[in-house]
Amino acid sequence: MEFADPRTVRSITAARKACARAAGTWTCEDPDDDPAAEAEQLARDAVEHLEQGRWDEACECAEATASLAEEHGQGTVWREFVLLVEEAAETGRDSQS
Repeated sequence: MEFADPRTVRSITAARKACARAAGTWTCEDPDDDPAAEAEQLARDAVEHLEQGRWDEACECAEATASLAEEHGQGTVWREFVLLVEEAAETGRDSQS
């Protein structure tokens, strides 16, 4: 999807990079119950939603990522990512108005 507002493009790129930086910084030993892997998948889903212009879905996935991380004492790992997703969603919505 093409976005007219360069701020949206920059924000999505920044969110994608923050996701990549955070991935792997929090790991779990239990392969049957791995909240770290679940958080990473939610974050990847959030980025995909951003790239498709699905702003609300992106924010929901980012919030779920943060919630899961915070439940396990890893909130700071994903905080920047959540803020960048919210920024991208906000600029994306504004450019569609």
